[in-house]
Amino acid sequence: MMGFFDFSEFFASPKTPRQLIITDVTRMAGDAVCIAAAYGDKAVRLSTPQPRDGWLTSVGNLTPGDRIALTWRREKRYTPPHIEDGRWVPASLRKLGRLSPADLVAAVERHAFSSVVKAFSQPLFRSPRGNPAFRPGKGSRSLATLRVKRVLVRPAVRGVRADFVDAEGIWKMVPVEDLAIRTHEEMCRDCRGDGFAENLANEFSRGESLIRIGLGRAFQSDGESRPGCYLQVNHILPIDAIAHPHFAPIG
Repeated sequence: MMGFFDFSEFFASPKTPRQLIITDVTRMAGDAVCIAAAYGDKAVRLSTPQPRDGWLTSVGNLTPGDRIALTWRREKRYTPPHIEDGRWVPASLRKLGRLSPADLVAAVERHAFSSVVKAFSQPLFRSPRGNPAFRPGKGSRSLATLRVKRVLVRPAVRGVRADFVDAEGIWKMVPVEDLAIRTHEEMCRDCRGDGFAENLANEFSRGESLIRIGLGRAFQSDGESRPGCYLQVNHILPIDAIAHPHFAPIG
């Protein structure tokens, strides 16, 4: 489905609206959200201005699979591995439609990596909990699609964590920052108590899947002597393309 776009548009005037497929909508600190999309075979991020909860609500939410048009241009200066950063005009947003779960899988699957290492290289170090961190200032991408053999998603003391197995190894305690999941953790009555763990297991813990992964901004966590760009899970797409009605955006 990536062929839907004319790659020549990538070199168009900065004022030319780009047609994008939303791939990632994730929670950040405070009311900030991170929104990324596919533009042809490239990944782009709406980084300047920083998207906020209020704006997202005002446009009726965005979720992976949404097709949109907006004015976007790559940042002249960026810090690797976050090469996808770009400036955008919020008022230019137009919603064009939505891909089915199967079409979204098809759109991202052709560019999927077989392992975290192939996508981002070897980690610089791992946190005490096991989550990998990558070297700031290095790398050719901070967003990727990963094919995994199995994935387990569960609540943790802080937020939601995923364990998954790719072609080269096992990755444990990776934070899941999908905004829809994090919102349900806070707001959904059906997700109170044990219901949240059960819903996560029913909808996301399964065999072969595609997961959207990303590297956070450089951060020095407690107990670490150096900063790192930590791995996170942005979105989970089962290969069977089953939709996740329970974890649709709230409000």
